[in-house]
Amino acid sequence: METESKAWTRRWAALRRELALRAVEPIEHPTFVIFFLAIVVGVGGVGTWVELFKLTRPQGAPDPLDGLITSLITFFFALVGTSCTQLIIEESESKALRALAQFVLFLAFVGAVLATAGVGSGQAGIWPWTFASVAALVVWWLANAKSPGLRDPDAPTGGAVTKTLPGNLADYKTK
Repeated sequence: METESKAWTRRWAALRRELALRAVEPIEHPTFVIFFLAIVVGVGGVGTWVELFKLTRPQGAPDPLDGLITSLITFFFALVGTSCTQLIIEESESKALRALAQFVLFLAFVGAVLATAGVGSGQAGIWPWTFASVAALVVWWLANAKSPGLRDPDAPTGGAVTKTLPGNLADYKTK
C-alpha cells in the first residue's frame, strides 16, 4: 500500500515538474514567444480588438448581425493567422508556399484594419466574413495536409504497425 502511495505521489510530482518546465522553457525561444504574442493573442484576438475599438466610437442602435459578424471575424483571424504562421514556420521545402502564406497573412492584416475601421459590418458584412471564414478553413486544410500527427499510418495491415496480425503461421511449410 505504501509503495502504491509513493507511485501516486511520484506521478503528480512528475506532472508538476513537466508543467513548470513547459511554462518556463518556451520563454527562451523567440519564435515561440513572438508566435504567441503576435498570432495567438494579436491575430487570434482580432474579434476582441474590434469590439474594444467599437466601445471607443459613439454608436446608434446595434445591428442584430453584429454578434455573428464579430464571431466570424474572430474565427477567420484565429484560423488564418495560426495556419499561415504554422506554414511559414514548418514548411521547409517550398519557398513559394511560405511566400503565399506570408501574402495571405498580409491580406488578413489588411482585413483586420478594415474590420477595426468598421468596414464590413451590418447586413453588408455577413457575406464577406462568411467567405473569409471558409477561405480560412481552406488555408488550414492546406497548411495541415502533410502534418504527420493528423495522418493515418500507411500500413498494409490497415492499422497501427504495432498491431498483431490475425492468423497463424505455425502450420506453414516450405518445400
